[in-house]
Amino acid sequence: MIEYLERQCDDLVARLGAAEPPAERARRVVRRTLGREPVTLGEVARRCALSPRALQRALADDDTTFTALLEEERRRAAFEALGRGEPVERVSARIGFRDARAFRRWTGGSPREWRRARAPE
Repeated sequence: MIEYLERQCDDLVARLGAAEPPAERARRVVRRTLGREPVTLGEVARRCALSPRALQRALADDDTTFTALLEEERRRAAFEALGRGEPVERVSARIGFRDARAFRRWTGGSPREWRRARAPE
């Protein structure tokens, strides 16, 4: 039910022509969608009331791409969840990765190593 209401809210905001820039709208949609369903350019564009190409142009105007935006949001979600102590496997599944390779790419270490380094002594 919550997902349905969030989609309705996104659609209403888009139709009202909110002053929110398209890149920020897309970021908000990705945050809400991540972990609930596959995040695709087409679906994010639809929820932003844009064509996929228009969304790509808007992102390019902000010097980013859909892939980069999605990666940023996955990284943010992973750090937040791991910081709260969620299991690595659950975090990986929720953000759309099968293993911790992306985390190693972001930090140079594993999620467990990152968590240990941040733990109070």
